[in-house]
Amino acid sequence: MGLLLEDYLKGQGKTLEQLKKEHLVSNIYKIDNKNLFTKRNYFQYYSYKIGIIDKNFTLFNPTKKITVDVLIWTQNCKIPLEKVTQLYDFKLLIIDSSNSTYVNDKLVDACGLLKLECWSVLNDGAFGIDLWTFNLLLTTKWIHL
Repeated sequence: MGLLLEDYLKGQGKTLEQLKKEHLVSNIYKIDNKNLFTKRNYFQYYSYKIGIIDKNFTLFNPTKKITVDVLIWTQNCKIPLEKVTQLYDFKLLIIDSSNSTYVNDKLVDACGLLKLECWSVLNDGAFGIDLWTFNLLLTTKWIHL
């Protein structure tokens, strides 16, 4: 059973407006979980690591590749996938539905050429995973992470 943020804050004698911006992932949720680490476009929940590639992502020179379980491509990022694979090692690329059909199709084709696993929300439907067992949920396509 979940507890709404407003109800939680009310019980603490606070309002949503009183939350400091550095504690917000968005304008809706507050992070208060020692098992969730976030920094810019990187999230880690226990040992599950997620990278985000969005329209504000900039290329950088890593000393070694960043290893994540999944990389989420969002907001029609214009950087070629080939360049991103020089920065990240990942098991699965998730192409979310904020991308245009053109960007989605281009990424799916690039994954095929690069022999990378990908999940297109536009083509395959919603993505779900059980973070305890790493089993995909509610899917019609099986991917072994």
